[in-house]
Amino acid sequence: MRRTFTFSLLALLVMVTVATVPSGGAALGVAKTGIGAYGFVHVPILQDDAATGSLYGVRGRFGLLPLLQAEVSIMTLSGGESSIRVGEQTVRLDSPEMTSFTLNVVFKMGGSIALSTYATGGVGWTLLSVPDGRGDTREPTINVGAGMEVGLGPVSADVSPRLFIVNTAGGASRKTIALLAGVNYFFN
Repeated sequence: MRRTFTFSLLALLVMVTVATVPSGGAALGVAKTGIGAYGFVHVPILQDDAATGSLYGVRGRFGLLPLLQAEVSIMTLSGGESSIRVGEQTVRLDSPEMTSFTLNVVFKMGGSIALSTYATGGVGWTLLSVPDGRGDTREPTINVGAGMEVGLGPVSADVSPRLFIVNTAGGASRKTIALLAGVNYFFN
């Protein structure tokens, strides 16, 4: 319940913030500013307690320059069930749920008016919710990726593979490859 409320509150905050920026940005003649939603799949890398699962999120993009945007996003990742063999027994493991809050820089790398590619990277933090009552932790996160965006008027669709690295206690990390597929609406 608390997780849903937090996610909803932050999503609303992103949308309200994005909605108030365009008038100032348009006067300066900067790049597009808008909001979007995305979802699809993530694949954990070398993690016994996590399996491939779904993801969804919202984002706001703020035009800084014609080829440069800041992206604020909130994403929830839910993992599937995994298991390991311990001697003669199979032990079932529940994947931790992760909610990531990130600030990325998006570098547009060209293309036509309707089709463009971009590179992205950023920092943030991730809330890890460990199953079986072991608690929640907040961990620093970095991510890098690329994407392709197809636009028609103020609406665009994009696909973006990204690598997320969540630093955890003791110098360890949780890594996952996320494939985001989404729709954006730009105000200017």
